[in-house]
Amino acid sequence: SCVIEPGYVCLEVWETTTSTTTLFVAPDPNATTTTTEEPSTTPWDPIKPSVCSPAVCGDGVVQGYEECDDGNDVKSDGCSDLCLIEAGYACAISYVCPTPISCYFTPSICSAPCGDGRRAGTETCDDGNTMPGDGCDASCQIEAGYWCSEGTQYVRDFCIPKCGDGWRLPHEACDDGNWDNGDGCSSECIVEVGWACHGGNL
Repeated sequence: SCVIEPGYVCLEVWETTTSTTTLFVAPDPNATTTTTEEPSTTPWDPIKPSVCSPAVCGDGVVQGYEECDDGNDVKSDGCSDLCLIEAGYACAISYVCPTPISCYFTPSICSAPCGDGRRAGTETCDDGNTMPGDGCDASCQIEAGYWCSEGTQYVRDFCIPKCGDGWRLPHEACDDGNWDNGDGCSSECIVEVGWACHGGNL
């Protein structure tokens, strides 16, 4: 049967009595040969055999086995050098149809969604939400006075107050700007027995 093989893209040439047009054929390897929707009032007929060629990663056209194609073969930008969507990213795949019978893909646009619990792209943290005030802000940047760690493209970050930086946060009873014990504020930012601490930022 006429089925497009994995890793290939096929084109067909169709014509009417007044024009000839080359149309993109669906790249789905499980799909039979199809084209864009034709106007019901126009009699279109294929005039030549399909022209098939290997999909080329990095040409900005999603085809064959590709999940994305951002127009390059660079890793770690959301779309890998094999044109597969990388962990922690989402890629928008779109196409333009300048006429009702002619469409073409545009390069994929990939980004790292903030709040999905996967640190990627320009994110310095991603704790699985977009709530500010917990160490990782709504833009997935580490907030002042916090440490965020353990986050990867597969695992979310855990953020805790940065004890010893002189910036007292709600979870700290004190912060005197050091990690010394015996000076009233312990290395864990807890007020020591027999001491009272005042001031500090909240």
